Amino acid sequence: MQTDHAILEQVAQAKTSLERADELIRQYQPFIKAQASRALGRLCTEQDDAFSIGMIAFHEAIRGYSRARGSFLQYAALVIRSRVRDGTLEACKRAVRYAREHPELLEELLRTKKLPLTRLCEGSGAARKTLERHRKYITALLLIYTNGYEIIRGHICQMLAPQGGERPA
Repeated sequence: MQTDHAILEQVAQAKTSLERADELIRQYQPFIKAQASRALGRLCTEQDDAFSIGMIAFHEAIRGYSRARGSFLQYAALVIRSRVRDGTLEACKRAVRYAREHPELLEELLRTKKLPLTRLCEGSGAARKTLERHRKYITALLLIYTNGYEIIRGHICQMLAPQGGERPA
C-alpha cells in the first residue's frame, strides 16, 4: 500500500472532499474486504452486505480519524471489524424480536424442528444468508424463550432491549 505519511495526507484531503474520500475507499477496497472477512471469519465478497458495511465504516474512519488515534489503517481496521460484527448481531436481534412478536413462528420451530427462515427474513428484513449462518444461535435464543429458562431469558431481554433501555415485550 503506501507509507503512513502518504495515507495521512490522503485522509486529510478525504475529510474535506467526497471525491477524494471515494478515491481512497476505491483504492483500499482489498483492505476493506480483508477486514470484513476477518470479522466474519470467512471470505467476504463484493456481494456481501458486510462489504458494503465495511466501505461505510471505512468512510466513518476517515471522518473520525485524528493523529492521536495512532495508525490510520489500524484505526480503520478496528472500525470496519466492529461495524461488520454489529451489523450481523443487529440482524440476528431483529429476527429474534420478530419471532417473539409472532408466536406462531415459535410454534412452527417446535413442531417442525426447523427455523422458519423465509418468514423470519421477510418479517425482520434480515438477509437470508446472515440468518442461515447464525441459525444455531437464533434457534438457541428462541428455544430459551419457549422453555422456561427464566434467568437466561431475563439477561437476553436486556441484551435485545431497544436503545433507550426499554425492555422488549
